[in-house]
Amino acid sequence: MPPNLPLVLLFLFVLRFFNWWIVVSFIRLPGTVAHELCHYFVGLLLNARPTRIVLWPVRAGNRIVLGEVSFQNLTWYNAALTGMAPLLLAPAAWSIISGPTGSGYHEVVMAWFEAVLLVSALPSATDFRIAFRFTAPPLLLVGLCLFWLARHG
Repeated sequence: MPPNLPLVLLFLFVLRFFNWWIVVSFIRLPGTVAHELCHYFVGLLLNARPTRIVLWPVRAGNRIVLGEVSFQNLTWYNAALTGMAPLLLAPAAWSIISGPTGSGYHEVVMAWFEAVLLVSALPSATDFRIAFRFTAPPLLLVGLCLFWLARHG
């Protein structure tokens, strides 16, 4: 078990159940930036043509939008990967968690950062709507991945 995993779990609990939006928005800011940059760069790579990126939390009616990326060319071949791009943060967070830890404040800061990355790796409801806008390609992609794993795993 990674040595700072209990501290990461504590931060995950706080991020999930503590609901004071100003504080949570500030605490989650590095993860929000990473989440939106994943969408942006995957969209750029797959020709989804990102047109606008917002990295700062904005109040929209009675809810908070932590960040967003708008695209001009979401299609059958790029919507699924663009929408699910933040999942790329999960392996990054896990490699940090599994790596060496410091002591004192360094350990606390790293645990906070790891927790923020893990929370930010989860696609939002909007991300799922974008990814599954075209239902067949994501299902085909999952099927191909499972087939590949079965043959090479």
